Amino acid sequence: MAASPCENAIPADLSVTASGGIGTYSYQWYSNTINNNSTGTAITGATNSNYTPPTNIVGTMYYYVVINQSGSGCSTKSNTAEVKVNVPPTMTTQPVSSTVCEGGTPTLLSVGYVNGVGTPTYQWFVNTTNTTVGASPITGATGSTFSPPSLTAGVFYYFATITFTSASGCGNLTSDIATGF
Repeated sequence: MAASPCENAIPADLSVTASGGIGTYSYQWYSNTINNNSTGTAITGATNSNYTPPTNIVGTMYYYVVINQSGSGCSTKSNTAEVKVNVPPTMTTQPVSSTVCEGGTPTLLSVGYVNGVGTPTYQWFVNTTNTTVGASPITGATGSTFSPPSLTAGVFYYFATITFTSASGCGNLTSDIATGF
């Protein structure tokens, strides 16, 4: 199993199921910086059949569980589960406001980001007020750039959202609002 949540996201639990034998099961989860299930460090308090790995530190950790069975004295280890905590996405390019004469050539609006997990989906919006609330998605404006129309006089407000298509908890980004005159 491998998981790739973003920093401070709510991670999926790691879980094991034990069966067979005689007696009750006890569990101890371990963490390791390398991919093996023999040299890890016991995680204090992680003594259930499931474990929620922390996501507050960026990097890769490996987790496994040792299951002991009372009565028989039997013991087994799980395979390792890789959890790679990623830096959350941030905007690096914001759309810039501009003034264009009616019928003139508008300035291309663009957004960019770094980090994040999954394939980004872009959507541009327009509004008649300087807010994201109540904005309308622009049909077909689904790329990292957008050229606003200049056929109609007036003030319009544009922004973009970037949505990541993974279960990483990386969240979505919303750009600054750019004004087009």
